This record gives sequence, structure tokens and C-alpha cells, in this order.
Amino acid sequence: MADVLTHLPEGPKPDCPSEVARGARAADPPSHVSEFPILTVNQARVIDYFAECAANGPAKINVNYGFEVLDLTVHDSGEYPVEVHFMDERGTERTVRAKYVTGCDGARSKVRDCIDVEVASDPTAQAWAVIDILANTDFLDFRTRSGIQSDEDGSILLIPREGGFLTRFYVSLESPTPETRDRILATTAEEAIERANRILNPYSVDVREVTWFSIYEVRHTVAQSFDDVAAQKNPVLNPRVFIAGDACHTHSAKAGQGMNDSIQDGWNLPGSWVKYSKVAATNPCFRPITTSVRMWPRNSLTTTKSGRP
Repeated sequence: MADVLTHLPEGPKPDCPSEVARGARAADPPSHVSEFPILTVNQARVIDYFAECAANGPAKINVNYGFEVLDLTVHDSGEYPVEVHFMDERGTERTVRAKYVTGCDGARSKVRDCIDVEVASDPTAQAWAVIDILANTDFLDFRTRSGIQSDEDGSILLIPREGGFLTRFYVSLESPTPETRDRILATTAEEAIERANRILNPYSVDVREVTWFSIYEVRHTVAQSFDDVAAQKNPVLNPRVFIAGDACHTHSAKAGQGMNDSIQDGWNLPGSWVKYSKVAATNPCFRPITTSVRMWPRNSLTTTKSGRP
């Protein structure tokens, strides 16, 4: 049995543990909590919105995709002490110098490795099949954000996609072990759909088209420091290299947790830098500490994952 509700799961129904039943509905937060309504927008569209705003803003910023960081060095002196060696989308190796660098280059961050930041991870890994489908179904809440917890076959996070046609399923798989990891990560879309139908029993989905499919293996991680100075534990130096997003914390693939936390990183960085740079300008002894505040200074180079999500 599984309970279906808009936000939060509940336990199985005792008298029929093999079938789905609606548990409860949770209303969106009232207007006095936030002026912004709850929206479901996929990551690709969010990135498009940000890119459009950046291109039309005062600085006319265009994002370059397909660049790969090869190496990064922080020199002891010079107006532009950070040297970044990278390969562009044509395969040409290039070198740039910057006052500051922010590494937003994902969970396998090369920038993080170059500044010797250690990462602590949860020993328990999770695997999820993420699939966008066009389907026929008799499932009652197919166009409603739903959390579905089955008695034996795992869970589904169901999110209707924009446009009124596609639906995204996050289907939980087995927890990977060294012996089962390769098999779990090789799960096909057909196998994920079969598992989803077992979870949805007695309802079913007849998938007519799969528009996107991937397997995520998630292990919650957090970096032990967020800049090059904190990593060296030397409060005398000024930080020059920072990390943000998946480079310093990873999350479950469900509900865009990683993207939403990373957006908060980006929001906090410039505001914190303005705040602390004003203090530093009047007090030369002041050193901003990014173990508690992450900063993104102006005149900085931001590196992202190679390729567009």
C-alpha cells in the first residue's frame, strides 16, 4: 500500500498493504507566509531564465558552456593572482588570470580539488531513476505533486511538468552496494517504469513516450571549507578561490534540492561580499571568513560544469 499526498508521505494502510490509497492533502503556504506562489519549474527552464536576465542586464553577460578546468594556481602576489588553465569547447587549451575565482563546477569539482578542500560524505548512498514521460493512466493524482510510498517496492515523487502533458517520476531504486552498484546504475527506462507500476498498484501508467531518463546516485556530501584560505587554515591570508553549489554540497535528486540550495549560494555570495568588503576597506585587519559566509566578489571568474544541463 502507498499513501499519496501533495507534499508529505504517510504509512501504509493496515487492511490493504499492497495497494495505493490517498493519505492526505497539504495546501500550499498561505499568502501571509510568502508573496510568491509555489511553482514547479524544471532546471533547464530556470537556467534559461537566469541566462536571459544576465544577457539583458547592465553587464550583458553571456554564459560560455563546454569549458573544462584543467588546473588552478593561486600566486602569492600580483593584481590577478589566480591562474586558471582550461580547455575551451573547441579543445584549445587556454590560460586566464583573475582576481577571484568561484568554482561552480559540480560534485566532481576540479576547482575544489585544486585548493585541497576535503569533502565529508554520508556513508549511505541512494539511487533514483528520473524519467519524464507522456502517458495514459487511471491514477487519480497524476497531475498533482505527490509523494507515494509503497509497502515493499520503494517510493515515487511525482511532479507534473509545465505545459500540461509531461510528468516527471523520481523512482527510488535499491541502495547501491559495491556488489550491486553497476547493476543498479544500469537500470533501463523500461525497468524503472515497471517498478513505478508496482508502486502505483492498483493503478498503472501506460507510457507512450519517454522524453528524458537518467539514473542518479546520490550521497549527501558537504565540503569542509568553502575557500582556499579556510582550506589552509591560515586566517592571515585573503581568500581568492571560492566554491558553491554541488562543488560544496550535494543532495537528493528529489524536488530540485541541489538546484535550490545552489541558487541560495549564488544569492548569498554577492551580498555577503559587498557587506564584508566595506568593513575590510575601513579595517585592514579584517579578514572575511567563508566557513560561515560564502562570498562572490566582483571581477571574478566563475567556472561551471562542462556542458549544459
